[in-house]
Amino acid sequence: NREILSKQLFVAHESWKVIGRIINKHRLYKHAKRIGVPVPKTIVPNGGLNPSEITGAMAFPCIVKPFQSTRFAEIYHKKVLIAHDAAQLFQALQDAKRHAIDVMISEIIPGADTRLCHYRSYIDRRGNVLAEMCTRKVRQHPQGFGMASAAKTIPIIPEIRTQARKLLSALGYRGESSAEFKWDPRDQQYKLIEVNVRPVLPEEHFAAAGINFPQLAYQDLVKDFRRPVNRYVLDLYW
Repeated sequence: NREILSKQLFVAHESWKVIGRIINKHRLYKHAKRIGVPVPKTIVPNGGLNPSEITGAMAFPCIVKPFQSTRFAEIYHKKVLIAHDAAQLFQALQDAKRHAIDVMISEIIPGADTRLCHYRSYIDRRGNVLAEMCTRKVRQHPQGFGMASAAKTIPIIPEIRTQARKLLSALGYRGESSAEFKWDPRDQQYKLIEVNVRPVLPEEHFAAAGINFPQLAYQDLVKDFRRPVNRYVLDLYW
């Protein structure tokens, strides 16, 4: 409804053409792989893929994750389904099919939740990065695949900054975003988990550290005023 809303309001979100390629994780991963942004190993099950091909290509435990989260979360009340063996995997796939939810099978990147980091940024209407910061998860609930319950600001991680900016630029995205990556010790790379293209729960954390993303959006869209924010407070916990 962006076109309708834009007649009376300043809308701080991109068109569905752009947003749809980001919130759909299957499409996001395809774009990321095409431009060289590392992602977890995934398989998209379909009618022509038999059980032996899936189990032969994916190690256990693995996860079944939705293309888009909303309906999946309404049904399962969690982000992913964990499969410890082939029987659990196919049960999860059949159940998702029964609910008409598109899913993919993904490897689990090993390591603690503290290996999850976010690159937060605001890209103005002209395509310039007005502000950026990095945060690290200290804890999340539930463990492994949940929401951050504690986090802290950290210095910019050049690798995830480069990868996130490359992806957002290729997708033509403008506005606030939060790109999540996890460090994979097996090949020494940060791998893309997801990108949130909206304000997120810890906005007050970012503002306390010196970057008020909603204010930047207001100034950019309403006031036609843009001043880059070049620093933020490190080791600030939320």
